[in-house]
Amino acid sequence: EGSLMPLECFVPGQTLNPLNARMHWAAEHRYLKGWKQRTAQHVLVARQACPWAADLARPKRVMLLVRTRSLYDKDSGLGAACKGVVDGLKGVVIDDDGPTRGHCFEITQVLDRRAPGVKIRIEPLEDA
Repeated sequence: EGSLMPLECFVPGQTLNPLNARMHWAAEHRYLKGWKQRTAQHVLVARQACPWAADLARPKRVMLLVRTRSLYDKDSGLGAACKGVVDGLKGVVIDDDGPTRGHCFEITQVLDRRAPGVKIRIEPLEDA
């Protein structure tokens, strides 16, 4: 197959850690649903240039760069802040995010108060 072009897109919006936000359950649900929907929309558009990404079961490396106004705790906060984003990838470019599926997730963060959001880069795992 040679080298395949990675899928890349940016989903704008302020992330937050629902574990620390003290949100009502309905507000948390709306927040996560919003991220899930926006992520799916942006990734579907980007997927048009990457036909390989439509194979949901194909193992992929998913890299998320969270551009945030304040840094999250790496142990639990960063993953929780990305839950809606990861959920938005399911059924679009990955079959599931469970550990037995073979997808590799790498989540990093940088401070960016001007343009918060999540940069997504997905590439096929060659050694699958």
